[in-house]
Amino acid sequence: MNNRRRRVLGVLIYFLPLLVFLLSLLIGTVRIPVKDLLKTLASPLFPSLKQGLPANALIIIFSIRIPRLLLGLAVGASLSV
Repeated sequence: MNNRRRRVLGVLIYFLPLLVFLLSLLIGTVRIPVKDLLKTLASPLFPSLKQGLPANALIIIFSIRIPRLLLGLAVGASLSV
């Protein structure tokens, strides 16, 4: 039981921050569907995905939400020291 519990905790430690990262990109006054969010995040690697996206989704995610998230990570890391 202890080994199983440790494995579940390890999985949570790795996947919970990723889930919170994606959820924080969805939170805002402008609603961006999950499908558009994933396409927007993959669009720098696959430029063909930009064709079906609204222009404001690219601007909002890359200019507002990702910098806000990275700033929050940096502030949290600096406060933990």
